[in-house]
Amino acid sequence: MRGTRSSRGVAVVALGAALLGLLTPAGAANGAGGAGRGRDDSELTAQWWKWALSIPTSGHPLLDETGEDAGVGQPYQGSKVFFLGGVFNESGVAVRSITVPAGTAFFFPVLNYVFVDEKGRGRDPANNPRVRELYGIVGDAIDQVDFIFVGLDGTDLTRFAERIASPPFSVRLPEDNLFGAPAGTYAPAVSDGYWFYLPPLSKGEHTLRFGGSMSDGAFGLDVTYHITVK
Repeated sequence: MRGTRSSRGVAVVALGAALLGLLTPAGAANGAGGAGRGRDDSELTAQWWKWALSIPTSGHPLLDETGEDAGVGQPYQGSKVFFLGGVFNESGVAVRSITVPAGTAFFFPVLNYVFVDEKGRGRDPANNPRVRELYGIVGDAIDQVDFIFVGLDGTDLTRFAERIASPPFSVRLPEDNLFGAPAGTYAPAVSDGYWFYLPPLSKGEHTLRFGGSMSDGAFGLDVTYHITVK
């Protein structure tokens, strides 16, 4: 699959007659693994996409390779969950540096895929796919993932990444969005992928690295975050 680059889940955009599709990295867990206790990780994946797709490309966290824009638009600062992501570039590689306060947890994709009804809710009922068909599209894409990895400070945490499908959701695309589509609200959208929830880290310096690849060789991802917790 080829197309525009995404949170460097390289990716696609499969722009069908009525659909937008975008592949990017993702992951989830509780503690550092397992379904989130007291937290709806499925809903959190939808919120991650709403965040990622709501930001104009200028200053977008997924286009930034240094971490300078990592805090742009973060919706969960009050509850101390910080969204991380991959990178949209040709290499699929980024090395970022960020600073967060103590008590901050992290939620990010290792690899994931989203499909959005391009026409928008109710605009073209005859051509709108059914939600179950959208789940089939994103599920088939993620079935092509053959390798993922997550490591923290030299410790392999890959086993704690979880495959999670989102509930149906809507997205608000700004002008100059990642899809290059007209600004507006689009629905339904659904996502599938590998996500990771990382609990708050101890104060000091940490190194988080994650990524993966697709079996068809369409893309690879290798992202490093140098995290300072104060």
